Amino acid sequence: MNKKKSKITILFPYLGNSIGGSHISSLLLLKNLPHPYYPLVLLHQRGDLENFLTEYNIPFIVKENMEVLSNGIWSYLPCLSQYTQLIKQKKINIVHTNEINTHLAWLLPTFLSNAKHLWHQRTPGPNKSIFLSFFSSKVITISSYCKNSFNFFLKRKMEVVFNPFNFQENDGIFLDKKETNPINIGWIGNFHQRKRLDVFIKLISRLEKEPSIPSIMANIFGKQLEPEFSIAKEMIFKYNLKSKVLFHGFENDIEKVYRKIDILIAPAEKEAFGRTLVEATSYGVPVIANKEGGHIEIIKDGKTGFLVSKNKINQYVESVLILVSNSIERSRVVKNAYRFCKQRFSIDVHVNNILKIYNALNG
Repeated sequence: MNKKKSKITILFPYLGNSIGGSHISSLLLLKNLPHPYYPLVLLHQRGDLENFLTEYNIPFIVKENMEVLSNGIWSYLPCLSQYTQLIKQKKINIVHTNEINTHLAWLLPTFLSNAKHLWHQRTPGPNKSIFLSFFSSKVITISSYCKNSFNFFLKRKMEVVFNPFNFQENDGIFLDKKETNPINIGWIGNFHQRKRLDVFIKLISRLEKEPSIPSIMANIFGKQLEPEFSIAKEMIFKYNLKSKVLFHGFENDIEKVYRKIDILIAPAEKEAFGRTLVEATSYGVPVIANKEGGHIEIIKDGKTGFLVSKNKINQYVESVLILVSNSIERSRVVKNAYRFCKQRFSIDVHVNNILKIYNALNG
């Protein structure tokens, strides 16, 4: 029988200049790793992620002098010895990468250092760089949609491990939301075109014209990137919605976000998973989502939320009407969603699945 190591060090390297759902998922994992697993966070750049780590008291190191491939191969190659030295100096057992820049930067030095490399694929294909994952010790991905977007030879090596989430111990606190006036409709995401903020604004315009719907407010959360931010403001002016739309920017405190909204609209296209959908269910907020991508692995139409085909505004309006006018139906959907998602996406389920992989790599 092999004697287990008293300490197994897992390196989580990040580029560091941004923060999104993939970062939050992996950081939630490392915060919940039990003994003898020791996570080490490394940032290649200072920026948004550094601020997030500091706010949540997650220790990290910064190595701005360790170039990544996106900075050019002639800048990267001279730094290879720094990568291998760090792996050996810190006695790294497994390098767990979560974004394309770190996949490519750490793959070769991990191999040269005789450590194990775990490639965590968090975006769907096609992607030419994914072929390099053949040289990783293990490849995991976050949804069946993501896995099936790659060809047969790639996906047969992939294992699906859903993203992790914290769920409140006492779900009753969140499941009995009282009716509010106005109804707060929410949209959450960084301002990218595929997140379809335009669909959300069109929906708000339609809801404003529905006589059977009480007063509404639109709450938009996320990093305000151009040109989508300017496009959104132009649409709001065009539809005369200035008094009805609030831009909140990026908000770290997710409880603050979901306490503020009564219904989440998720019109994003080609979403690898859909982190906000599960977050919403954990706070008793019903979800209406685009019937595409990873959304269909979270929302069961009419049971745990509502799915809308091809971002059809009429279907969004119909679903909002059901949730607003029928409190019994809303309560049923919310409770079903909470139970389904907690059973499938809780942090305990995720950690157990990842530990099986770590143990196999370290065995």
